[in-house]
Amino acid sequence: MKKKMYGEIQANLPIAQSPSLATLRLFLLQAGGWALMGSAVGSFSESIAKQSPWEYALQGLTPPGFSAHRPVRQVHLRGFWIAKIQRRRNPMSAANKAIVGRLYEEVWNQRKLEVINEIISPSHAIQAPNVAGTAVGPEAYKRQVLRFLAGYPDLRWTIEDLIAEGDKVVACWSISGTHKGEYLGVPATNKKVSVDGITIHHITNGKIMDSYSNYDALGMMQQLGVVPAIGDLKGATAR
Repeated sequence: MKKKMYGEIQANLPIAQSPSLATLRLFLLQAGGWALMGSAVGSFSESIAKQSPWEYALQGLTPPGFSAHRPVRQVHLRGFWIAKIQRRRNPMSAANKAIVGRLYEEVWNQRKLEVINEIISPSHAIQAPNVAGTAVGPEAYKRQVLRFLAGYPDLRWTIEDLIAEGDKVVACWSISGTHKGEYLGVPATNKKVSVDGITIHHITNGKIMDSYSNYDALGMMQQLGVVPAIGDLKGATAR
């Protein structure tokens, strides 16, 4: 190819102006470079023209090792950026979850009441169906724990799920235990109970400020035999 172009160039030039071999080589290299560049630009423009706006925008966001043109990779790409955004938006979520995890595991399950002073704020307020009287601060929370343990010495908490958003952590939990002591005015029945509940904790500066709790108190009383079950209540009404 180069020999043919060289022959054509020499034929079209006057003999007095015939270029040297080195000059022709330089000319051919420059011409070839411009041709390759034009081909690359043309191919690039053609590839862009075939892309949708989403694909074109996605190319600029594709991390190394991913392809914006393969649907199977787009799934991983979406997870990659969502995880990155979540870490940026909720830097304290993991720390807040850890604090709530300590409350249930160390305080309730391991009976380490001294941990309460570490994670419960002095102004902490609790709102729950079994709370009576003033319940503010670590000491009030300790009284609630001891009251529960007096009625259910083998009480066990299980965290079903933890959801963190901003400065709040929602704990979905279940408790189980044997009623071996007085609880809420009900003497020991030696019956086993298991109920579900949910608590919303408000956390600031590494301490729990407020706790809004609710659980199946009616179901607990029914399991203790204090309140008749709905079916039994209907039967009693019919009689």
